[in-house]
Amino acid sequence: MFSVLVNGWVLFRMLYVLLMPVTFGRTDPYMSQTDVFQARLRRFHFLFRGGGCLGAYFSFMLLYVAGFVRFDLAYLCVGVSVLCQALFLAVAWRMSCALENRDFSVYRSDSAPGRPATSAADGDVLTDTR
Repeated sequence: MFSVLVNGWVLFRMLYVLLMPVTFGRTDPYMSQTDVFQARLRRFHFLFRGGGCLGAYFSFMLLYVAGFVRFDLAYLCVGVSVLCQALFLAVAWRMSCALENRDFSVYRSDSAPGRPATSAADGDVLTDTR
């Protein structure tokens, strides 16, 4: 029953995304248009790939419950553990790539590092060490 509800929700969400105009808010108000597009693209990829993976997993589990596929439950636990670790590594890698490719030119800086920010009382120049 749980798998039917989850699959139904994912199918409904996919149809909603495909057929309805969806507007995603910006995760950062200073994002460039390229970064906004990449963030939305990642959301769509995650939704559709995740839906396909969940559908394959639940289909396989229904075949197991029906008795068409036989395996030891320990193999399932090991497989899910390896899959989760691989998924976490993939997510961390993708986040690292997204951070490296992000356009930081849209952020303002009031003063560049190394430029004089203020003067001290005795005439010594203080520099911004950010």
